[in-house]
Amino acid sequence: MKQNKNILAIVIVVTVLAVTASLLIAIQSFFNLKEIDHLVNQAEDNHLEYELIITNDLTNDYDFKAK
Repeated sequence: MKQNKNILAIVIVVTVLAVTASLLIAIQSFFNLKEIDHLVNQAEDNHLEYELIITNDLTNDYDFKAK
């Protein structure tokens, strides 16, 4: 009985950690997309050429250079 409670506790902790990690990745991706959209719009509004490289497809990390 005690072993079942320990296993259940471990499963709950692992599940909470996995959900938390997933949410953090999703939030980072969302805000990076917002930043990219803002940077691109500013560059286009100012008639600047720009280079955008997505360095991580999961989190949408990026390198942005306006010329």
